[in-house]
Amino acid sequence: MPTLAGFGDFRLTDETALMMFLAANDRRHKVYVKLTGTRGGTLQGPVDADWMHREWSRHVTLAKITNLRLSSADTKVLSLPGKWKTQQQLIDWMELHNRLHLHIEQVLKLH
Repeated sequence: MPTLAGFGDFRLTDETALMMFLAANDRRHKVYVKLTGTRGGTLQGPVDADWMHREWSRHVTLAKITNLRLSSADTKVLSLPGKWKTQQQLIDWMELHNRLHLHIEQVLKLH
């Protein structure tokens, strides 16, 4: 299964890369739903407050299932009130997001 790491370098204004990220992320979460028996609808865009909340909620649930302890700093980075506002905010979010996915996939033996 390819990683999402390749999407971590896109620019805040790169809508093509954003659409690719959203599609890959949505597919990944659908795999997690099948393997864990959790619920979950689509995680396709647009990236807004609702999308950020759904993504945050899924990762908190998956962290509990995979025994990953999320610090308050981690949840703060992951739970933005809307789309990223700065390139640094996007980078920080993507780095944490990718680490979470790697952990989840290791526990679910997808690597």
